[in-house]
Amino acid sequence: MDAEPTAPPPRQVPRPRRATRVLVDIALALVLLAGWSLLRSLAAPSEPAFRWLTPAQFAQATKPGPFTLLGYRLLNLTGPIWHGFVSLRPQINLSARLYVAALDIQREMPLPGSPFTNPDCARAWLLSAPVAKALREQLKTNSAATPINEANIITSDATRCTLTTGPMPCGLALDVLPKVASGALRLLLAANSTDVTVSGTSAQSRTNLAAFCIAHLQNGGALVLAPAISNDAGGTNLFLIISATAVDARGLPIAPPLQGTESRL
Repeated sequence: MDAEPTAPPPRQVPRPRRATRVLVDIALALVLLAGWSLLRSLAAPSEPAFRWLTPAQFAQATKPGPFTLLGYRLLNLTGPIWHGFVSLRPQINLSARLYVAALDIQREMPLPGSPFTNPDCARAWLLSAPVAKALREQLKTNSAATPINEANIITSDATRCTLTTGPMPCGLALDVLPKVASGALRLLLAANSTDVTVSGTSAQSRTNLAAFCIAHLQNGGALVLAPAISNDAGGTNLFLIISATAVDARGLPIAPPLQGTESRL
């Protein structure tokens, strides 16, 4: 008898490659994340030019939310794909200089406008780019104000950075999260300056300046921070100047300084 013909094996439908599915899922997640970020930015209330924060408020403001953490994970998974995009993010140059002066800054070199003050009577001024440049030039020839500490930070848009200079527990500590928005710079900042006082055979660490704040600066502008005016004849008159500039991949300012935003300058 002739052998019965065998039926051909069932045709297998190729399954999509796992790698392709993962990339598609990641792309969809990134689109959703971008859409959520856009909606949140549109719905966010406008902020004042400057606002003092408590340490707890600063810690909460710098704590990444669940969607931010998700974005970090997605960027880590797709690092090679987004490498070129990340390199085009604005670069932010921060320069911080701490000065000690014979007189309080409001007497040594009066700044335009009234300062923003907090409950501890610490003061802050927002300076436009031209005013900040003029102040830096004035300090170069002012022998009554001496720079005692400085720090320079190069970071990227929306990248948090910390820096401590000087021997601890003395020195200057900065914790800043800068963001570029509409040609201006938003700084979420914590600044702390300490030194050591010696009395007899004992030495104690002393905080000269502690500031937590959100400041909106013109590109190329500066933030000036100073503690409360000292009534002690032997007190130390300190002030801190933080200059900020955002540049593109070619090293050029990403936008000209905004006009008409010189609030309390």
